[in-house]
Amino acid sequence: MNDRYDITRLITKDHAGGLYEGEDTLLNRKVSCRRFFGIDGECDISKWSDKFTEYCHKLTAINHPNLALVYDAGIDEDGAFLISQLIKGERLDKLLVNHPFSEYEIYSLANDILDAFATLHSVGDTHGALSPASIVRTDKTGGRFTHHITDQGIADLIP
Repeated sequence: MNDRYDITRLITKDHAGGLYEGEDTLLNRKVSCRRFFGIDGECDISKWSDKFTEYCHKLTAINHPNLALVYDAGIDEDGAFLISQLIKGERLDKLLVNHPFSEYEIYSLANDILDAFATLHSVGDTHGALSPASIVRTDKTGGRFTHHITDQGIADLIP
């Protein structure tokens, strides 16, 4: 991820690779850093670099309030990476454990996510791996919430 991005902490590891919180040292902002690797910890980018590049072009063209903005993507000596907006809030998988949702909250969640899906579908993305861990709820004024899909359907990019 070159010298521009400093990794500050691991958020999670999953079947796609590692998700990290980082700092964009050029623009002085917090970012989310996705590093791709295979099940064995290695990622042979040569097998899917064209697909990765094409997919990243689609993602960087999307600007939607319920989708994390993709700022940068590339391939370096450690493999492929994707840099996006870091959305701080409560992950839906954590909320569902102890929080009963009101009818309004359910409507708001469904509306936000379906609107985001419509935008993803408009650029040919079908997501393919949405889970409660991929949705983050942030506070709005007046006790309301906004829901964000944070991973943009990277299932298609998993080596």
